[in-house]
Amino acid sequence: PMFLYIAGTMITFSCRNAFSLEAAPNGPSTLNYAWTWYQLPYGVIAVSLSTTLLTELSDCAAREDWEGFRGFIRSGLRSTFFLIIPLALLVGALAQPLMQLFQAGAFTADEVNNVGSILAVWVLSLPFYAGYMYMYRVFAALRSFLKFALIDFVVRFVQVAGYWYLCQPNVLGLAGIPVADLGFYAVMFVVCSFIVRGKVGSYGNRSIVVMVVKTVAASVVGAVAAGVLANGMGVLLAGVAISAVVKAVAILAVSGIVGLVVSFGLCKVLRVEEFAVLSRIGSKFAGKLGRGKKGNHAA
Repeated sequence: PMFLYIAGTMITFSCRNAFSLEAAPNGPSTLNYAWTWYQLPYGVIAVSLSTTLLTELSDCAAREDWEGFRGFIRSGLRSTFFLIIPLALLVGALAQPLMQLFQAGAFTADEVNNVGSILAVWVLSLPFYAGYMYMYRVFAALRSFLKFALIDFVVRFVQVAGYWYLCQPNVLGLAGIPVADLGFYAVMFVVCSFIVRGKVGSYGNRSIVVMVVKTVAASVVGAVAAGVLANGMGVLLAGVAISAVVKAVAILAVSGIVGLVVSFGLCKVLRVEEFAVLSRIGSKFAGKLGRGKKGNHAA
């Protein structure tokens, strides 16, 4: 099953490079730069959660504890979406200053705009991508990975067809790649969710949707606030004699923090239960800092 899954991903990757090269001479390199930032929130947040919960899911499946299994699916998806949605929208809102970090060498202002615009579209699929990869682990825990690999392999031909059509110059050009990916990840997540629900029962799908809607609403406000602040700082720093990289770092630090505070603050106002995750992380972090300071004083 893993060979089938990898074969599908390699076919998609090859076609993505081929059609992006037809859409633009620097298409593959543009996608590679954008993909670096696309993967960062997923790698830091979603991989950590899904890897940790895979052990729990596998244990429940082996004992046929389906109530516990449903609980870990629900908590894993809710935590993943709660953390990844604000970060995804912030990356989209701050795509231009993020790309300016590459401007230390021969990366021109036009290339910053091109890569930033692709990244801003691509991150819209990031929550679906995180959910899709979580379902990857759910099927593995159920020992039904062959079913997942077969579905994935078939749907990837639709994804490649999307690359072919959407990347045409008179359609979307290079932006067709992230739009086709959005469709693929969304379809795979929804299809896999229905299959898992049919096998183990409902795991609180309605409550997950409600939580996602609240988180999206809060994150949109936070992303808009970060974007407006970033544009304002860009105008203020335009005449300052410092490098583009230093300007980008300053803009990202200030606007990123404001965006996160607004997004998660509104999540608390909207009573999103997963806000407790941040509280626990903050408590643990503060506790470690406290122990570290005590250790330094003792030394």
